[in-house]
Amino acid sequence: MITRKGTIIIPRANNEFLNDYLSGIKKRSKAIKHRVSDIVCERLIVEIDGKRLEKIEFELIPLHGLNRRCVLQFDVWEDRWIDLLFEEWKNRKSRWTWSHEGILHPVYEGASLVKFVEQTIGCSFEMTASQTAKFEEVWRPLFVRKPELIDKKE
Repeated sequence: MITRKGTIIIPRANNEFLNDYLSGIKKRSKAIKHRVSDIVCERLIVEIDGKRLEKIEFELIPLHGLNRRCVLQFDVWEDRWIDLLFEEWKNRKSRWTWSHEGILHPVYEGASLVKFVEQTIGCSFEMTASQTAKFEEVWRPLFVRKPELIDKKE
């Protein structure tokens, strides 16, 4: 949330990876807030199968004009799982969405995610339902790929 003085309220996390991500957001908050109309950053504790997991929900509303509204949502979990969602509305109706999820590759630190968040904001101005390739270019290389079965024929 952006306060009246224009600062973004950034929570603290118990997890080192999430704290690194949040410190990256804090360092780039001034640049980010000038490209969006609203920012919400919240820390949540979620219980899944009896295990408590911490996550950060980061929601941005890019400045896209009066009749076109977009929302970028980034949910970053302590186990490096990331859920991404981009949704565009026009005249109060959802026009299209793009989503991606996966585990962040271990070579990336939490703070490095902020660079990709900013790239996504930049790409969002030219995206349409049929052209989401730029989002894919930004995020697909960051995620661990699923193992593939290789059929060895000898």
